[in-house]
Amino acid sequence: MHKVGAEGICVMKKIILAAALALVVGGTAQAAMVDYAAVYGGATIEPNLRIESGKFSMDTGYNVGGALGWNITPEISVGVDAMFTSSDYSGFPFALESFSLMATGYYSFDVGQKWRPFVGIGVGEVHVAINNSVASSSFAGSQFVFGYEGMAGVTVPIASKVGVLLAYKYQGANDASIASNSPIEYKSNNLSVGLVFDLN
Repeated sequence: MHKVGAEGICVMKKIILAAALALVVGGTAQAAMVDYAAVYGGATIEPNLRIESGKFSMDTGYNVGGALGWNITPEISVGVDAMFTSSDYSGFPFALESFSLMATGYYSFDVGQKWRPFVGIGVGEVHVAINNSVASSSFAGSQFVFGYEGMAGVTVPIASKVGVLLAYKYQGANDASIASNSPIEYKSNNLSVGLVFDLN
């Protein structure tokens, strides 16, 4: 397991701040007219990713995140989604970390059952960072870049205002020019489990 560097600590502070904000917004849901909130976490499986002209394999990492949203119709909703991911480069003392903030849109399908499958898309910014555990190495840095995501999954109610979320998310971003301006590729496949709270 890699050590969490300064960039990782900074990003985790952002996650904690976002979680606190979600709790505050959730506590004033009627005033803010937020329809739902979600928290989730799971495994991040990244393909071989490019650094400069080389491809490197990635270990399975993890993701944590949360979302707030508004129902436009029973099928269509829009929202904001924040997610942190971290994956080690196999055999190397550095890790790829990301923190994304996306505007999202979802379409859920009424299949005549309590459970509802959904698909979604998102666009926004991704903070891509290389966390290097070798103190003497200059191969580290971070940059904000344009990002996008596609999602699919299902929600299953377990109480009157609580549901279980099972989701797959593909996320990608423009290459980040960090670590002596070397292009760092970012793509990830994320499998997550979480909870969705109806705030109405």
